[in-house]
Amino acid sequence: MAHTPPSLRPNLNVEDSVSWIPHPSGIFTIGLAWNAIRKRYPIQPWRKIIWTGNAVPRWSFILWLAVLQRLSTKDRLNSWDLHLDETCSLYNLATETHQHLFFECSFSTVVWQHLVNKNMVLDMPSNLVEVLDWYGVQVKGKSLRCMSLTCSLATAVYRLWRERNCRIFQGIAMGHDQVMKGIADGVRDFLSTRRNVKQSLKNQDLCRQWGLPNRIFFPV
Repeated sequence: MAHTPPSLRPNLNVEDSVSWIPHPSGIFTIGLAWNAIRKRYPIQPWRKIIWTGNAVPRWSFILWLAVLQRLSTKDRLNSWDLHLDETCSLYNLATETHQHLFFECSFSTVVWQHLVNKNMVLDMPSNLVEVLDWYGVQVKGKSLRCMSLTCSLATAVYRLWRERNCRIFQGIAMGHDQVMKGIADGVRDFLSTRRNVKQSLKNQDLCRQWGLPNRIFFPV
């Protein structure tokens, strides 16, 4: 004890306490622990397109995986030496990749273009990477148009991925019209929960496109 530096000697007059060193406050929380050990990655420009709250969470989650190219597409499965037939299940042409499914496949292109038209957009890319770039410039704010576009994208990716899985695992295939109806119903149901939307001419036109109720507008 005689050779112990004064700063390390126990103080018998002070009660022992626990302090979380990684944070100046010394207070431990799960959030602070997670921030102390997690890896840091650059903030992605598309994060606000996906995580806006303008879609059902499971739709946004599948869109997130698609953007990261982490869905189990056939080309990705074969990179693990599974030796599968890589032909796209939606149209039986070309290799199934993320880029092909969203939205270069002839089947998904028809579905995507239908949504572009319903959102009253004149021109939109048919490649998910380019779509995200377009959204980054054109889709900003909390307008009904922005909500409709972000919800449409998440719903389209989710429904097309589900259609792909149904064809592979259940042997059940739907046509363009059925898939488009499922997407339109999902977007309409979600947007119908919005309230206090500005009753502009553009918003009224968009409401007619999606069949939204008038109750979403500010009360008169």
